[in-house]
Amino acid sequence: MKSSFAELTLLLFISLLFSGCWGAHEINTLAFVMGLGLDEAREPDEINLIVQNSVEEKNETTFQILETRSENLLHAFDLLNQKSSRLLYMSQNQVLIFGRKLAEKGVKNHVDYFLRDDQTRMEVLVFVAEGKAKQILAAEIKPELNSALALVEMMRQESRRLDVYDLNLLNFTSSLLARPSFPLAPLIKVIEENGKKKLAIAGLAVFRGDKMIGRLDRRQAFGYALGMGKVRGGSLNAFTKKGMAVLNIVDLDFRRRPILKADGEIELAVKISGRFTVGEMQGFDGMQMRKVFPLLENAAGWEIKRLILESFAVSQQMNADIFGCGLSIQRAFPDAWRTMVRRWEKLYPSVKLSLDVDVKLKNAGKIVNSLDMKEQRR
Repeated sequence: MKSSFAELTLLLFISLLFSGCWGAHEINTLAFVMGLGLDEAREPDEINLIVQNSVEEKNETTFQILETRSENLLHAFDLLNQKSSRLLYMSQNQVLIFGRKLAEKGVKNHVDYFLRDDQTRMEVLVFVAEGKAKQILAAEIKPELNSALALVEMMRQESRRLDVYDLNLLNFTSSLLARPSFPLAPLIKVIEENGKKKLAIAGLAVFRGDKMIGRLDRRQAFGYALGMGKVRGGSLNAFTKKGMAVLNIVDLDFRRRPILKADGEIELAVKISGRFTVGEMQGFDGMQMRKVFPLLENAAGWEIKRLILESFAVSQQMNADIFGCGLSIQRAFPDAWRTMVRRWEKLYPSVKLSLDVDVKLKNAGKIVNSLDMKEQRR
């Protein structure tokens, strides 16, 4: 008798394992969200919610754009679910895009919804559209199936070069909570080349707190990445009076330290050591490589300084301490920082940036000389 009861109990337990998850939905009842966008609405107390989703029908995947406006995101999603024959499923979402005008008004309240939603992944990528988020999500980008997947692939490629564009919801939220808070987000736009639409990075959106206050263009964003030690690869142009070269970045070593001077001046000292190879070279007529290398190393060093200083100057114009000078002081001189923190917005525009850049060329590639140069004598 006891054996029969045990067997019955085991059978009931096994049947529960194969019964599926309670509250689950059949795949043909779901619309899988691939991209989300938020734009400013006509009414000041409303927002536009744009959803890019995929629907499985007869073994084919189709994509559609849904849009509604409301005073809050919870109600906006409810409205879309009421209008749609399929339930919006958020766990597959890839990107979250804020339109520029909405970003300038503030994003903190909207981020709050996604942090509370149990279907939202913290790995979702965050962007700011140079125009409207809807323009990005509605664009047909070939050969990708949709613009959300195109954005993910573009960021995957770009992150191999610079570590400033790959931003997810977790990191963005951490930046919003930091004090002082100057988050950055990749700024994107739709461009047209040869009659085809494609997505392009326009630079970095700069926030103070949760409000966008300005931008760095792509050149300035590269300077920022150099100044923060966030360059993984890519190239750098080196121009001299004798010729020019395009140098491949092998690696960069970055160190910084704040200096508080007796007269009250604040200095941020940054030392960068980099190794490069020659990717392309033009000119240097009649010269030998042993004399060309010092010219290129010096030119590359000056170019790095110029890019960083330009980006730093823009940050001071916006009064946005994106280079983390205040954080460096807080870590190195906590007592002094307590006296500065309330006045930091007044102090930051006068901070001096000193750069020590050391560039070394490893080699010139498979060939040594350019076609205009002399062969070196052994």
